[in-house]
Amino acid sequence: MSYFKYENINIYYKVSGEGRPLVIIHGDTASSKNVYTRIKILF
Repeated sequence: MSYFKYENINIYYKVSGEGRPLVIIHGDTASSKNVYTRIKILF
């Protein structure tokens, strides 16, 4: 798993696909699992 540290918090990120970067940010109480269906539609 890939993480970067921001203000002493580990932030998970995932790189997939090709082309221009797209950043998807979920709400503060949500999980990255909540956006997987949207990611599958985009790719």
